Amino acid sequence: MDMKQIARHCLVYCKALLTMCLFIGAMNGAARAHAQDFTSGEFVQNFATDMPQEFKYNETEKGLFAFYTLLGSTPDFRTHIKRTQRYLDATPTDKVDFLREESKRLNAGYISYMADHDLLEFILPVTIQTSNYYQFSQKEGVETTVDISFDGLPEDYIPMIVGDYNIAIIPKDLLEKTYLTMDRDQYRKFAAPSGLAAHVYTRRVHAMAALKIRPLSIDKSGPVPMPDGTNMWLMLAEIGKLEVYEQKDGSPERKIMLETDADWFISDTERTLLNLYGGQ
Repeated sequence: MDMKQIARHCLVYCKALLTMCLFIGAMNGAARAHAQDFTSGEFVQNFATDMPQEFKYNETEKGLFAFYTLLGSTPDFRTHIKRTQRYLDATPTDKVDFLREESKRLNAGYISYMADHDLLEFILPVTIQTSNYYQFSQKEGVETTVDISFDGLPEDYIPMIVGDYNIAIIPKDLLEKTYLTMDRDQYRKFAAPSGLAAHVYTRRVHAMAALKIRPLSIDKSGPVPMPDGTNMWLMLAEIGKLEVYEQKDGSPERKIMLETDADWFISDTERTLLNLYGGQ
């Protein structure tokens, strides 16, 4: 039985226990704060490092941790902090305090950073182009290709600016995740939440994609010129989770069209249970 199966069994058998924990947490302030942290997806990080709850990191900061970790270089967080707008706008006295506290926070994040846990997350607009109209796709034996492309981005990498560095994140499995061939039943399920099924003569729709990406390695020789003329560091990565969905403006509901998990990907809930019961 692999780790994902163990975690999922734990999830079933421990649902009542977790509910009880949350109920008890709701009965007093300190426990409630812990219960919220327990269910927030950051429990693993706090559990491992005893990090204060206010230490949270955005995707740019996680990208910075990944960059320095893969490069094997000592981070220069002070220079990074001094170039932030918040530091530039602060009074001289506040600058000293801000530099000290931010250095502490970023160093704690760098020390505790683990590529398998701290995945880079992106939410990007996409265009979906299909090879068949919906009615034809539902004929016996017909296969439909689905091409998912990221709007306004190069076709084989995701650009990201972290600190002073321009990085090209290259998911090695991007093509296999975004260029798909579906049989009749698969395509029916994919098209149902979108206009692809509702409109007879539609083969192209717009949607959103949420990606969780694990950085793997970086070209340590330095940045290289890209087709647009920008010098970028090349970071090889792989996709842990891809979710393609439609979402109306102002609505929290996502109509899921496609959801794929890599074999190694473990959700926040599953990881929490593995750590709670001694897994790695």
